[in-house]
Amino acid sequence: GSEALIVGKMEMKIIEFDLNLYDQKCIKKAIDDFYDIAEIISEKCDNKIICRMLASKADINLTACEFSNYIIDLMNVI
Repeated sequence: GSEALIVGKMEMKIIEFDLNLYDQKCIKKAIDDFYDIAEIISEKCDNKIICRMLASKADINLTACEFSNYIIDLMNVI
């Protein structure tokens, strides 16, 4: 019911990526690659990509951290 909705909102993580520092293609690839692990919605706002992590199989704080690190790793490969 509604209780689960409140818990879901409390657990949501918002992660902002400045496009001066992060590659938009890497962010999109990371979201695709994390498809099985977490539900992530992104939107472009000015010169930022705002990612909302709505749900995660693992601890959401850990997943958010790994997600950010993964984007950096992808950028290092380019």
